[in-house]
Amino acid sequence: MNTLKFLGQSLYKNEVVLEHKQKWWLALIIAIFSLCFAVTGTVINGYQSDASVIYTTSYETGLDKGYYKFANDIDDENSMRIENGALTTSGKFGFIQLTDDVAASGSTVEPNASYTIESNDETIDVLDVYCFSGVDPINNATDSTLITSFIDNHINEVDTSGTATRVPNSYMIFTPKSVQITIYRAINGSAGDVNLGSIIGDLTTYDNFDLSTLKYANMDATAAVAATEDQVIENTISFANEAYTTLKIRSTWYQTGIYAAMNAGVILIGGLIFFITTRSKNSRLHFTLWESLKIVSFFSLSPAILTFTSSFFLSEYASYVFLLIIAFRLMSAVSKLSAPQQTGDDKPIYQARS
Repeated sequence: MNTLKFLGQSLYKNEVVLEHKQKWWLALIIAIFSLCFAVTGTVINGYQSDASVIYTTSYETGLDKGYYKFANDIDDENSMRIENGALTTSGKFGFIQLTDDVAASGSTVEPNASYTIESNDETIDVLDVYCFSGVDPINNATDSTLITSFIDNHINEVDTSGTATRVPNSYMIFTPKSVQITIYRAINGSAGDVNLGSIIGDLTTYDNFDLSTLKYANMDATAAVAATEDQVIENTISFANEAYTTLKIRSTWYQTGIYAAMNAGVILIGGLIFFITTRSKNSRLHFTLWESLKIVSFFSLSPAILTFTSSFFLSEYASYVFLLIIAFRLMSAVSKLSAPQQTGDDKPIYQARS
């Protein structure tokens, strides 16, 4: 059987892989190709993600008003400027030192600024802005844990049983080197709501940037044309996108590496399991460990294709597809090897019965 025909039929016929021995280098090439192709969708999705998740029209977040009021609150007296890759603030946006005591439950921490809307004669908080110094959650794991502790204790007010007791507000947390933006439903929200979108951005990607420009059309302070609410949203997303880029790339490749390593482990462990299973007395044929690894490598091609496809439609579950399809093919192959051999026919013992 020629190589192309073998590869084509190996996508769906276990018998072809079991009956026709192939060169070791072809199995290695297929394994490497499968590992790379299976995570290609993850890379594409990662690079296509952006900061647009910090605004949605699908739920009543009130952020069209919240972002607009925030942008117009920034001025010379209440400034927020990135200079040489570090955020400096003043006035109401002056930094608060975040410590274990401040982040702890029971402490009183008011946001630097809070923005509200009126809905059905009710004042609803739609955006809280916090500015913390002394922490670098991007590059320091301890600081990241401290920020998480603050969010749990003050934004969600998680009790000792791990249950959120407070209706969370959308928030922006600024540190000298980072910004975290998380949005929640403002109207008809409830305690324990899952956020509608969240990003963390690296402010060191900016050399110099004045956040007061968010309130101008096209972020052009020179023209000084006041931006509309929609333009402020676009400006805020653009600002967040730039900050998000570095971490997006880092996160994408980190996730890709984990998935690739998991899939490589599936092939290796699958080969070992196949080897052990076929050594039993119930198996009509016995394979060496090397042959078993080659077989599973060829089995991996169709799972890789299905994993790539599912990453665009079922991205949350795509990482499981490779494992499930490999497991299914292994069980199918083992069951055929363990089945009683038919007599009186010239068909190969692994050929699919009609």
